[in-house]
Amino acid sequence: TGACVAASLGAIFEGSQQERNLKDARDFVLRERGELYGDLERKFVLAPRGGESALPEAGPSLDDVVGALLENRRLRFDYLHNDGRADTLTIEPLSLVVFDHQFYVLAKRDTGTFHPYRFVRMAGVQKLDEAFTYPSKGEYDPKSILAQGFGIHTYGTGPVEDVEVILSGAWATFALTHR
Repeated sequence: TGACVAASLGAIFEGSQQERNLKDARDFVLRERGELYGDLERKFVLAPRGGESALPEAGPSLDDVVGALLENRRLRFDYLHNDGRADTLTIEPLSLVVFDHQFYVLAKRDTGTFHPYRFVRMAGVQKLDEAFTYPSKGEYDPKSILAQGFGIHTYGTGPVEDVEVILSGAWATFALTHR
């Protein structure tokens, strides 16, 4: 069942080998009935909406990201930060997060915090030969990390604060029927 659901999401990966792979996944899983890679439920996280402007032209770069995730290999790329600053980064990719149908690579910073790197701002993506040890579930749980933020943003491990918002009319109905 899971492979069938994944195959239906192939269009999200337009232009990449992953699009074709997802369409073939249900047949592969039915034949093999085994795990080829570990921790898949934490490596690919879907939070739907929007659209990925980088695809299909950047399909090969997305293939490098997915390959690095599956093989626990480091990635190197040029990155354009929100403030316009450019860096060349080497990261240990932990999850490919889809938020509003836009891709983010979630990785741990040197400071110990986690950061979602926006795929469309990554250029010259290279999957390196350098392997790393994927963290245990106790060390890394993407759903817990993302649950503390607003949207895709992460804010470290500070306390969660309650906020009261009063809505009326159509927005009240919307809020009561959506997460």
